[in-house]
Amino acid sequence: MQNKIFKIVSRTLSIPIILFLLNGCNLNKSDGVETTVDAKVIENNLYNKQLVVSGIDNSSISLIGDNCIISCKDIKIFNKSGEEISQDSIIADNIVTIIYDRYVQETYPTTITNSKWIQIKE
Repeated sequence: MQNKIFKIVSRTLSIPIILFLLNGCNLNKSDGVETTVDAKVIENNLYNKQLVVSGIDNSSISLIGDNCIISCKDIKIFNKSGEEISQDSIIADNIVTIIYDRYVQETYPTTITNSKWIQIKE
């Protein structure tokens, strides 16, 4: 009798545990959908390969907040005419367009680690 109960309980619990483990192994939080946001550059941190930006209107502030760190490691950066440039060409007060995977770490300041590219708008 105890053996039957043990088998039923172990089978019942094993399915959710397996599903939990399979779901937990998915480290990519991106759903494959990308979005763009316009932001104003507050600081260009060349040493850490990061930009500190701020949303410029209610829409962009709701997406990235009033202070956001963007990793510039291994991404392409473009000037107004679409030519590829380096991060050191970005200066404070530039308006930039950022394409990213919609995942924002909700800390303060917020953080975007999976940006795809950045383009200077103004």
